[in-house]
Amino acid sequence: MFAYSYPFSTAFGQYTIECDYYVVRKKGELCLSDQIHEQQNELATLIDRYSDKDGVHPTAIPSLFLIRESVVTEPIFRVNEPSFCIILQGEKEVLLGQDRFRYGPGSYIVATVDLPVSGQVIQASSEAPYLALKLEFTSSEILEVLNHSDFPARPRKTTRRAMFVSQAEPSLLDAVVRLARLLEDHSEDIPLLAPLFKKEIDLANMSTASLHSHFKEVTAMSPIQP
Repeated sequence: MFAYSYPFSTAFGQYTIECDYYVVRKKGELCLSDQIHEQQNELATLIDRYSDKDGVHPTAIPSLFLIRESVVTEPIFRVNEPSFCIILQGEKEVLLGQDRFRYGPGSYIVATVDLPVSGQVIQASSEAPYLALKLEFTSSEILEVLNHSDFPARPRKTTRRAMFVSQAEPSLLDAVVRLARLLEDHSEDIPLLAPLFKKEIDLANMSTASLHSHFKEVTAMSPIQP
């Protein structure tokens, strides 16, 4: 990823290359990194609004949780259920066996099966608390998406880890934002729209062949059943 920007000219006008993604934009236009920044800011604002104190906060949307921590925490050992968790502010570190996953703003972690892990918030303060959104999935929800996909699973001799970290793209962030917006005076729409947005988030995680293959390979070799 770029940590800088610079302008350049072409026969078609003035353009800029800038950070976060390999983005080329025409001067004055909203580029990909701008869009991602706006989506992340909206999610951070919603989480801050609905989590008035530290901890994990259930919401009116089943399986959706908002997380806030204003201090660095001690490692917490637990079984991590199938889930998607995106950080909007701060950083966290998760240990799974010998694997170490560290992720921060705009990154998310996915677990496809129940996993024994330890997790620790490693960057947080009262001025800039750790803010995250977690969405839990059932095994049947994951299998439903896999069964309606076109990529075949290819069993391998070595089992791949059922957890990975990736950078959120606009399509995924858009679905997460729309799900979180249901918390704002749209409670009557939650039963109808929340399951649709949740499935869209699951599908967005399959939007590339590499992520789809990861899901397929892990679940094909795991005792995951509906």
